[in-house]
This record gives sequence, structure tokens and C-alpha cells, in this order.
Amino acid sequence: MWRDEKEEARRCLGQALDISRELDDKGTRLFVLRQIGNLEHRDDPATSRRCLEESIRLAREIGDRESEANGLNSLANLAMFEDRPAEAAGHYDRALEIVREMGNRYSEAMILGNLGFVRADAGNLAEGEQAFRRVLAITRETGGAALRAMGEYGLAVTHLRKGANAEAWEWGRKATASLLEAGAPLTGNPLIFGVLMVRRGDRETGLRWIGFAQRNPGRFGKETEADIARHWEEVRGDLTREEAEAIMAKGADLTMEEILARVEEESR
Repeated sequence: MWRDEKEEARRCLGQALDISRELDDKGTRLFVLRQIGNLEHRDDPATSRRCLEESIRLAREIGDRESEANGLNSLANLAMFEDRPAEAAGHYDRALEIVREMGNRYSEAMILGNLGFVRADAGNLAEGEQAFRRVLAITRETGGAALRAMGEYGLAVTHLRKGANAEAWEWGRKATASLLEAGAPLTGNPLIFGVLMVRRGDRETGLRWIGFAQRNPGRFGKETEADIARHWEEVRGDLTREEAEAIMAKGADLTMEEILARVEEESR
């Protein structure tokens, strides 16, 4: 799953599920079902929902509250992918309630970060920013570069959307450093910096970086397209769609290293 080798992951998870059923091992079965739900939520949402709902039911049946919270978080992620933000927020809120009762700070930060994006996407930038700052406060206590990156990236997004360009640029740089530390992909960062380059007056470079992000979205193709659409009129300016897309196509010739090097040059 971590290497995105989906067919092999499906094979292994299918075998694990069969064994857990043969053994009537509900704890293992609910874990495997959750992993299948996580694996399939972009390719087969119906299967994902069925597996996640069964995983949550089993967790409640055996009193495994941590697994219940994790399942609710995964079900909320699926709901967001399916454009059901109200449902997602409800699941995140319930998961958050559980992990706070348990004192699980790591899970609290993870769920808060996810909830922050729900709030930001709904236009509640102040609530989103508050959630992301809380994530950073927790990670200062617990550590974890990946969760720290989530908070920093979220703050880059919220500042970008409210027009606080200098702050968005710096939070984007911090998120980049944390993602590199965690060994995680930088899929959304070129898009943020691309919009900011347009705002700095360099539309050509900005569109090329946005084009790079569009061609290298990793697992987040749907989200990348939504973000491009959100900023489209601004980044296109007085260009026609065809002219803007022709410049974006030049992003295919770029590398992430080139973009990050230019970001650092612009930061001096």
C-alpha cells in the first residue's frame, strides 16, 4: 500500500481477510477491512464504504474504541472524496471526541488536520487555520514530521486563500521541509507556489508550476483539479484558456528540484 502497488496489496489483504474469518479473529478482521477501505476509496468507493462500515461495526462490537475512531476517520476521508463534507465533518467530530477521551494526541492531530481541510474547503478559513495551528501545537509535544507537514501545508492553503501571500509562501516552505524530512510526496506544493508566483507578477512561471502539479498529482488528482479550478480565473488573467493551458503544458519539462531551487532563490 505504501508503495502504491495496489494489485499486490489487494492480494495480500484478501488473503489476510480470509484467514481472519477462518479464525473468527474480529480484531484482525476489522483492521484488514479498514485497510481495504483505505486502499479502495479512490478506485471503488462502494467497496470502500462497505468495508469501513463493517470495520466500525466490529470495533464497536468488541469495544475497540481506537479502531472505531480510526475507522470513522477513514470513513470521513471517503466522504470528502465523494463530496459529502457535512457527513465527513460529522465522522471527524465523533472520531475526535473518542481520541480526546482516550488521550491519544497523535490521532487527535491527524483528525484535526483532516477536519481543518473540511472547514477551509467550506470557506471557514478561520476555523481551518485554528485547527491547523492546533495540529502544530500537538506536534511540538509529540513530534512527527508528517503531521507537522499537514499543519504547515494547511496553513499555507488557508493563507493563500485569504490573500496573505507572504505568510502562505513561508508556510509552504516549512511544509516542503517537513515533507522532505518525512519522505512524503510534495504533490500540492508546486501549485501553491505557482499561484503565488502569479501574484508576484510572473504569470509564465506560475502557470508552468501549476502545470507541473497537474501532471504530477500523485494520489490527489481530483483535489489538484479542484484547486486549479478554484484559482483558475486569477492565474489565467487576460489569457485565453488555450493560451494558459499551453503555458501550463510546459510544466512537463520541469522537475521538482528545479521548482524548489527557484523557490529558495525567490525567498532570499
